[in-house]
Amino acid sequence: MDGQSKYPYLFLVDKPSVEARREIARRLREMGATVVAEYGDVAVEALVTADQVEGARRIAATTALRGPMAREHRERLTPQARRVV
Repeated sequence: MDGQSKYPYLFLVDKPSVEARREIARRLREMGATVVAEYGDVAVEALVTADQVEGARRIAATTALRGPMAREHRERLTPQARRVV
């Protein structure tokens, strides 16, 4: 992953609420990420560079995913989050 190319990531909200999801989307946009979708109160999908991923990981209220999620981790998600993943 080079520093300039953007890659799709799914950011799961650790404590789901519409307000938390909106705040995460706002902060991703402030970092220069391209928010492409917001899912209920559980997730934000965004195109981000490697540098933006590192910045986004510092947002304590999210888990960043790129690619498939392991089955044992998926089983711990809420039903709404599982539908998004």
